[in-house]
Amino acid sequence: MTLILFICLAKKVNLIPPNFGDLQFEGSLKMVPADGVLFHANSLKIDEQEITGPHDIVQKDLQIDPFVLSDSKLIEGIGTMLRLINNNKTVKKILDRKVQKSDY
Repeated sequence: MTLILFICLAKKVNLIPPNFGDLQFEGSLKMVPADGVLFHANSLKIDEQEITGPHDIVQKDLQIDPFVLSDSKLIEGIGTMLRLINNNKTVKKILDRKVQKSDY
């Protein structure tokens, strides 16, 4: 069973739109809702297929790779992250542009 715990300043996020700097993870989710930085993780595994192309299940490590990108699939574990950007998912858009440029 997958349990991902997201907290927004000790309140659930689903009643208000989350903003830059909010602590986020609410209830049981299947995808990372926004780009962010983990500051707590316990056996957190994420499938970064949206970024890497092929299925790439990664065990997140706060020391080595604390970044999580929106739309990555949550496989298992528990974590809390600091939301980096708003709903525009700027980091993802930048990565998409870089991939498109390198294809030409």
